[in-house]
Amino acid sequence: LAAAFLLQYIEISQCTYNTVVGSTTVNDSWHLNPTSQQSFDLVFSLKKSWTFDEWQPSQLSFEFDGFTPNQTRADGEFIIVFSVNNQQYFSVVIPMDTNLDTWKYYPADMFQTAENVYNDIIIGSESQTRWQRTSNNANWSNISSDYRNALEWPFTITLNNNPWNHTFQYQCILSDATLQFEYASEMLANLPIDVYILNNASNGSSFDIYSVRVTKWTDAV
Repeated sequence: LAAAFLLQYIEISQCTYNTVVGSTTVNDSWHLNPTSQQSFDLVFSLKKSWTFDEWQPSQLSFEFDGFTPNQTRADGEFIIVFSVNNQQYFSVVIPMDTNLDTWKYYPADMFQTAENVYNDIIIGSESQTRWQRTSNNANWSNISSDYRNALEWPFTITLNNNPWNHTFQYQCILSDATLQFEYASEMLANLPIDVYILNNASNGSSFDIYSVRVTKWTDAV
């Protein structure tokens, strides 16, 4: 018998971009060029109907398209923080430069929690950089020690949540590799998800995001 599933997709058209730190829109794209390490550059939020199912395996897929300028290819990376209900989160590093940096994630073993992700992690202490705030003071782990290529747009991130066996899998699907890690617990279900994007550089190493397309798959068996 063929497996039954439900499939939905949406193109993200409305995001909150932080003009205070220098993020703007240019030609219907988001231009991330922060002048400080404060706060975030871009965030989009998914309502409960667009988040994980409490009883069935489900997947969220994020297709990103954008552009990396030459200056950023010399020294640049950005951080994505996935936060559920402002209390459970994990972070990943997307390298854009050609310095053979590794792709990283935090935490290594299981989801991290906070009383208030926005206040404690995204805003956090002014004395900490974005790199430190989103990883408990730079406590990053390598997703793969072998893969060190710079990002080539477009790319896709999939989040696979399975309440049946209490597991979660992250995949970053690139043109030449798929990078992944797993947790032995599932993400909180039926709760809103915020996706924060933070340029790790505040020295003019900007980049553009042209589009974000979100697809939701749910096992309907």
